[in-house]
Amino acid sequence: MLTAQRTYRLKQCAILGALVGVLLSQYHPLWGSPAQLRAEPWSPVRKTLGGSHVALFALLGLAVGGVIIQLRDE
Repeated sequence: MLTAQRTYRLKQCAILGALVGVLLSQYHPLWGSPAQLRAEPWSPVRKTLGGSHVALFALLGLAVGGVIIQLRDE
């Protein structure tokens, strides 16, 4: 059952994952066109990668956080 504290922790994990996604999209992008990958960090071309990286890593943070919370409660 999700208590308020667990929900808060899951939100924190998702936010942390989103922050990791922002940084990865700018400094070490995992996918994109050759022009996007060669562009300077924080350039308009590189910023177009942000949304997909943020979404993926927020979901990964949420999933990993859920697993960790589940394992700690057992």
